Amino acid sequence: MKYVGMGKKGREQHCLSGKSSCAELNRDFFANKTLAVHQYFYNISKQEAEKKERELIKAIGLDNLYNRTKGTNNTPSSNTKRVIAFLDDLIEHTGNEISFLKLLKTIKHLSKTHGHPIRGATSNQTLKKLMTKAGYTLENDVYRLTDTTSLHSLKAEYILLLG
Repeated sequence: MKYVGMGKKGREQHCLSGKSSCAELNRDFFANKTLAVHQYFYNISKQEAEKKERELIKAIGLDNLYNRTKGTNNTPSSNTKRVIAFLDDLIEHTGNEISFLKLLKTIKHLSKTHGHPIRGATSNQTLKKLMTKAGYTLENDVYRLTDTTSLHSLKAEYILLLG
């Protein structure tokens, strides 16, 4: 088992579509890996489903799954420390300005170093969100720091930013 989730009837099909919000499931789909979906509980309340989801994730172990949190209540996982360390290093390496290409290389390097804590960190949309939230603006393929107060609040908001 690689992913635990809950939802309404038919929700499980996202795992087999290549259009999941879980990048790892999509990677496996496009790599033609065998994927199977198993439903364990039916017709239970949302609260009971959330409880069962958390119990399954705890029993299997978050490190053994593609899940990023301990369940639908969005309790941060052990990944929290890795994301904060990643953002600290990114801020340190970026400085007041950085070219778009150098930023991509830096993020790829830091992602490897920190165990890929931010899913899709190099996608243009996520990168733009991340840098804008950090107080940078993009001009002529160069990100320039324009709001230093944003930089300090970024770490505290990373869950909202990436959600």
